[in-house]
Amino acid sequence: MAIVALGALAAIIIIIGLSSSDNGKFSNSPNQNPTVTTPADTSGNKPTETTGPADENTSSDTTASTDTTAPDTTENTPDDTTSSPAPDNPDSPTYANGVPTEAELIRDYKGTILEKTADAGQEYIDDIIFLGDSTTYGLKAYKMLKDEDKTLQVWTPTNGTLSLSRATTDRIYYPDTKEQITVVEAVKKAKPSMMIITLGVNGVATMSEAQFKDAYTELVNSIKKASPDTKIILQSIFPTAKRYDTTKGINNDKINRANVWVADVAKTCGVKYLYTASALLGSDGYYMNDSYQNGDGLHLNEVGFEKELNYIRTHAYN
Repeated sequence: MAIVALGALAAIIIIIGLSSSDNGKFSNSPNQNPTVTTPADTSGNKPTETTGPADENTSSDTTASTDTTAPDTTENTPDDTTSSPAPDNPDSPTYANGVPTEAELIRDYKGTILEKTADAGQEYIDDIIFLGDSTTYGLKAYKMLKDEDKTLQVWTPTNGTLSLSRATTDRIYYPDTKEQITVVEAVKKAKPSMMIITLGVNGVATMSEAQFKDAYTELVNSIKKASPDTKIILQSIFPTAKRYDTTKGINNDKINRANVWVADVAKTCGVKYLYTASALLGSDGYYMNDSYQNGDGLHLNEVGFEKELNYIRTHAYN
């Protein structure tokens, strides 16, 4: 028995010695997979602001989507993630709770903001080109304009949303000819009598005030140069509903601040400002009326778009 015990002890010592001599050779077992780091994108291309159809720069599809659910603009990294937002311009007006009222904006942006008018009618709406992101694309998706989902009035890329930071370089779907061209190229072709531009909801997440205003100013000035007679209206960013997930970087505090930036750009560029956000607020005066959103807390439904279009008709550019 003593011999057997000594033999077993020797075997154990040999096994231990072999294990230690491997020096962790088998550490990458199925339960210890090594961490894999994906290389950073070095192409210099910024991510698109949507999870809708393929990006307009790579897709061969020249037919815009007609899905009635507006593309989600919040899943991918928004505009300009390379720098932190700069402090607000101390010269810009500030408002109680961060939400400017229509009356306050009329006071501070007299001559720039469109004030209440008589109802300009459906003919007024039919004469407008709507340029923007997925909050604009919904006008087509919900068939809110002339010719419904075949309307020629909505200009967005084929993926349904236009990035403010790339608005002068990205291609839009130009429905008149079914081409994918830049905004400036489309303006030169169409020479629209009036344009309403709605941009910036993604940009509020990370763009500084200077970045935001510079990008918007560049777009407006390029349109003015391409078509001097086009009446340009910058529309406020719409508020989010209470249910919206603010962890995505977009929230009403940022939107309210950016809407003042949009008004500043309109005033500086000599174009008009439309504070449609005021018509979409709920009774709390801060969040979007829940009955106006399509379920995601960010995009409008048919009722919300009717509110938008009615506000446009009753705040006409005369």
